[in-house]
Amino acid sequence: MTKLKRTIHIDFHTMPKIPDFGADFDAKEFAQILSDAHVQSVNVFAICNIGFAYYPTKIGTPHPYLKGDMLGDIVRECHAKGIGVVAYVNATLSHEQQRKHPEWCRIDDKGYIVGENDRSGNFFRTLCYNSDGYKEYLLGVVKEICEYDIDGMFFDCIYPRPCYCNKCTEDMIDRGIDITDKAAVTSFAYENILKLADELRNIVPKDKNIIYNAIPLEDNRKRQYRGEIEHIPIAWGYEAVPMDAAYQRPWYGEENVQYMTGRFQKCWGDFGGYKGKIALQNDMYDALLNGIGICIGDHMHPAKNLNKDMYKQIGELFEEFMQYEKWTDGAKYVADVAVLRNLFDPTSLPTMKDSRNYTAVQGACRMLAELKHNFDVVNEKMEFDKYKVIILPDGTVMTDNLKAKLEAFLAKGGKIISTGESGLNKEKTGFALDAWNFLEFDKLESTDTSYYSLKKDVEEVAMDWAMYAPGILMKNKTGEEIAAHVPAYFTKHWDGLHGYHYTPPAKEIGYSAMAMSENVCQISFKVFEAYGQFFSPFHRNLVKYALDQFIAKPGIKAPEMPVSSRVTTTETDDYKLLHVKVTYPENKGRWGLIDNHNVLPAGYSVSVKGEYRNVKLLPSETPVEYKYENGYTTITLPEIKGYSMFLLEK
Repeated sequence: MTKLKRTIHIDFHTMPKIPDFGADFDAKEFAQILSDAHVQSVNVFAICNIGFAYYPTKIGTPHPYLKGDMLGDIVRECHAKGIGVVAYVNATLSHEQQRKHPEWCRIDDKGYIVGENDRSGNFFRTLCYNSDGYKEYLLGVVKEICEYDIDGMFFDCIYPRPCYCNKCTEDMIDRGIDITDKAAVTSFAYENILKLADELRNIVPKDKNIIYNAIPLEDNRKRQYRGEIEHIPIAWGYEAVPMDAAYQRPWYGEENVQYMTGRFQKCWGDFGGYKGKIALQNDMYDALLNGIGICIGDHMHPAKNLNKDMYKQIGELFEEFMQYEKWTDGAKYVADVAVLRNLFDPTSLPTMKDSRNYTAVQGACRMLAELKHNFDVVNEKMEFDKYKVIILPDGTVMTDNLKAKLEAFLAKGGKIISTGESGLNKEKTGFALDAWNFLEFDKLESTDTSYYSLKKDVEEVAMDWAMYAPGILMKNKTGEEIAAHVPAYFTKHWDGLHGYHYTPPAKEIGYSAMAMSENVCQISFKVFEAYGQFFSPFHRNLVKYALDQFIAKPGIKAPEMPVSSRVTTTETDDYKLLHVKVTYPENKGRWGLIDNHNVLPAGYSVSVKGEYRNVKLLPSETPVEYKYENGYTTITLPEIKGYSMFLLEK
């Protein structure tokens, strides 16, 4: 199977009142522009969010001004240039079908059609996957689309949301589901999504991949064998990409994952915005850092063709990416540390991210990136054996399966760092595993005003450090005490006379804030949630101390490097690749923008575990100064503008 490397995603959602639709479109020119830009594959419009088809459909609704067969022409001409074509269909947003068939729409618990705005402020109703008529329509148009020689399908916006339409309500009553139980209703809706996904999989040829955009990863393994990380960092932040890459890599394999960014200044739907070549280049570097491919989201004007000037710049970026492919193809990302993510729980909607300890996982991933550790994100269905340390961040739910897997992991010498309520049993009445017997659980702590006092040399300054997040109250029995819990004099409150906003630390009362055994470290508060909000270096130093105790020889040592830099490694049997990125976004209001590449002066060093006989700057293969001692190859870095890749030959 061809590795996913250089892809374009065309965001093409066209309103009906565009009479010159397709006036200057030419499929040969379309394919030539992509070919000149070194594009490997393209996600193109079969049916858009408005509900219009771009081929002569017998079931759906063609765009009112469509002439000929735009989809068929694109498939033919792109294939003639060796470019793969993935057909896009939005499975939830389809305005024409929602408008003409209100009986297909989702109904809320008060009997009203559910309307909502998407991220761009555009109004949409949403469709029910279980409603009479809609599923037949969707399966029908997918059969039509699969008559073309497409290379896959991209189904967008498949979100699990409760529905109380007549069909859903009758089905739930027949099954004995309490329709006043929102969690049960949502679970029922999610079952319908998975049934639909199976029916789509049965239509699309088995050798063609399907992207179900929004179905949680752990429920699409048998239906989807490639992954796309859709993320517009300028609008949604830059830290989610390494987290999502770390989650998809061990699931699909590096060669089957790519980062879908966009050229837009604001978000999808931004026709007149371009964030610039340097910002796009940074996104490409993030893909290289994480060992995955790159996909760039773009528009096409409905009356014109692709913008040649835009694709000249995209082509220059893809050409740079291609220069590294000689070494990156087949290179694997090897992690010592894994961050555990809760399995998706549909009953938790609409707060899905909270149920999956999202904030804590993202905080942990950012911290590990700043500490220069290679890491993966895993769930309890994935393998643990290859990791040295597993992190249970803040609110990890201890299921029976997870408990058994962690016990086996510890028995083989693995180490665990657990924070906040992680490590507790499901009832939150005590620790779930015997490995935590060096501690005594007392109760949950709801306040975020507590402190900790260090008993080891973690910081240069001796003071009581703020937790900024709640957690648990625990006592250390036989473990090594790293920090003691220090309560505040009082929690923040109003007593009728004073607002107790100032809450200084009081005295230790026998509780521990951080303690370690030979193979388990427990931090009492939600350190990663706190870090995701406040980015306190003293919280990062707590976790660093635990990692240093549990990993005597990490894969990378880079104590001199700036916290904002990112350093990772990927490898084959014959060599290792060192990736160093020094560009990072500048915050302007709520946006993180990249206008220029940062420059790291020459002279910094990075040490990589292992002995290597040659070190070269790629792609020029210029020799770089290095030395080997104490089990590490230490590289003296040249000046780096933005990003550099180094080859370390075994």
